[in-house]
Amino acid sequence: MIDRAKGLAQLSKSLKDGGIYNLSVQKPLKVLSTGIATFDAALGVGGFVRGSQNILYGEPSAGKSALTYTAIANMQKNDSDAVACIIDIERSANKDWLEKFGIDTDRIYIVQEPTIEDSVNAFQECMRNSVFDIIVIDSLGAVIRAVDLDGSDGKGGDANKNQVGGSSRVITGWVNKANGELTKLDKMETSGADVIKPVIIYINQVRALVGARFPLETMPGGNALKHMAGTITKVHASNANVDKMMGTSGGHQVQVGTRVTCTIEKNKYAPARRQGGYDFCYEECEEHPFGVDSVVACYDLAIERGIVESRGAWTFYQPDSGETIKANGRASFCENMRKNEALYAEIY
Repeated sequence: MIDRAKGLAQLSKSLKDGGIYNLSVQKPLKVLSTGIATFDAALGVGGFVRGSQNILYGEPSAGKSALTYTAIANMQKNDSDAVACIIDIERSANKDWLEKFGIDTDRIYIVQEPTIEDSVNAFQECMRNSVFDIIVIDSLGAVIRAVDLDGSDGKGGDANKNQVGGSSRVITGWVNKANGELTKLDKMETSGADVIKPVIIYINQVRALVGARFPLETMPGGNALKHMAGTITKVHASNANVDKMMGTSGGHQVQVGTRVTCTIEKNKYAPARRQGGYDFCYEECEEHPFGVDSVVACYDLAIERGIVESRGAWTFYQPDSGETIKANGRASFCENMRKNEALYAEIY
């Protein structure tokens, strides 16, 4: 009779450092909330999973970077030790702009390298030092290879030589290396070591799908990028008049924000094809708070889930204790939530 226990013991001995383990001992998923209730709900598990690779892509100025800044600020708010890193390929990380989102810039580090090859090496060092809770790559659409930067007279070789795949091949190596480093962290965690498993967020652009019979969009980077990602989210800023946020700037009524919709196109942790929308105000004004309006997002999800009820012009909420809270309309109820942090926290 085959002795399975003996065979498994020998296998565990030969595959050291947590190379094989019983699934029952696997630790539960740890999640970093973005603080945007509708988006966290769309992700299905309450936020981004630690130790996962995630893609945010969309049109220019859709709010992709703003979404990551909001997530970083919420992480720092909930964890005084949390540290983030931005691999700033676009050279767009600005101290004053990030501080507007509530980010503590003393706990965020910027990596800037001239080529994608250098960025990959810097990213791998960041992973191996295990200090960051979130690592953002902003953005893959802006990468340049050494061969394109240096040309035929530099160390990069001949920039005019046809190279199939181009930067997509390097990006494939990037996401595969990231997966390898995350696997090492998994093994260390299984062996009982304390590790920091970061959330990795790749920000990407859109491009026309070449050869399509109808106008279609996809993202650069190759298929390996899509396969390795735990979640893929398309970020879309609405151009509809009903979704425009108007406010006073310079004494005039102008558009100061818009409605943003996030569609989860791929999800390894929950059902995909869910959507989460929120209001994003990109210009400071008296009428709207700057940034992603987490209060309105919380209200919208509470209405959807039946936690807050809307009957006619009035909105009602029955708290865990005390009298029913009511307000005339969405804006009035959200204002109550802004003034009463305990009410917001309870509904959230």
